[in-house]
Amino acid sequence: MSGLVENTGNDVLRLPEARVSFYDSEDSILTSTTTSIAFLKPGTQWEIHAPYLDEKEPARGEIEITSADTFQTELGIPDSLKVAEENLNSGEEPTLSLRIENTSDSAVSPSAFCVFYDGDGIALGDGLDSLEQLPAGESWQTSLEYIAYSTQDATRISDYDLYATTL
Repeated sequence: MSGLVENTGNDVLRLPEARVSFYDSEDSILTSTTTSIAFLKPGTQWEIHAPYLDEKEPARGEIEITSADTFQTELGIPDSLKVAEENLNSGEEPTLSLRIENTSDSAVSPSAFCVFYDGDGIALGDGLDSLEQLPAGESWQTSLEYIAYSTQDATRISDYDLYATTL
């Protein structure tokens, strides 16, 4: 089952989650699965794919948003980090390669995450990575791999939004 979910609000959604359920002809649930994405900006659509793997043929499917919390702070790159290099590697196994520098005077625990988009600005999937400790003045080389149910959509990726946090 495939569908589009749109953030019609004014805030960025943090880890929106959707449940995809499949029903038989008597409206009994056959199976369900959940999926999520790192964030969803206002006015942005998220393309959801959920495979049906059971033997019994479903009569219908339904997508329901089960979690849509908003960020309490703005997304971006904190002052303690600098993205020194970034390169989108598109194709069948897309990744966003990064080199992030700790520009602060103390060690930090960075996390980097991104949402991958197609040419129409539709969110297809996300990628994330974190590091336990990055000493002051040091760099972290990482690749955020495309995570989504449908790998066939990977070749449609042409853009991304990158964000980072520190602890």
